[in-house]
Amino acid sequence: MRFLDAAACGRWSARLGSVDPADAAVAGEEEAGWGRAPGSIENLAASRQMWLAEWTVRWLFERDPSEALIWVKQTGVFNENLFLYRLLRRKHLSVDGVDQTPGHLFGRDEREDGVALLFLAMVNGWDVLVVSRYGDRCVHVSHDGLVNARGRSAEERAKFLGSVPK
Repeated sequence: MRFLDAAACGRWSARLGSVDPADAAVAGEEEAGWGRAPGSIENLAASRQMWLAEWTVRWLFERDPSEALIWVKQTGVFNENLFLYRLLRRKHLSVDGVDQTPGHLFGRDEREDGVALLFLAMVNGWDVLVVSRYGDRCVHVSHDGLVNARGRSAEERAKFLGSVPK
């Protein structure tokens, strides 16, 4: 896993076009590829959140198994426990905090770490954007417990969101 600062995350995802669902409010949700966020994790048990993290990573790597980016967009909304997050960072020889390097670029052989990071983001109530290498698949998880996705087609998006626990 490599860690990127916010500017590097912006450069990495800029080649993909707009991947941020916040832009959907400006462009119009459907035009930007993001429909309304029908999924919610707000009241899910931890085991269901872990399942969703695994499904998200699997879905992103389905088309291109080389790498994906988890970009932590917002932290500190709720009371956080960063102990496990710090252990994950140390495993990859990084002592920076999520504020210094919010981007987490992980490859095929690091999928388990991607799943763990996404799960920790859900548990800590972070806003995260998860983007496939070519940007054809993106998932946004908000601190409000909403889950949204953008796929190459409406069918791809529906496939992902249809599997999000209600």
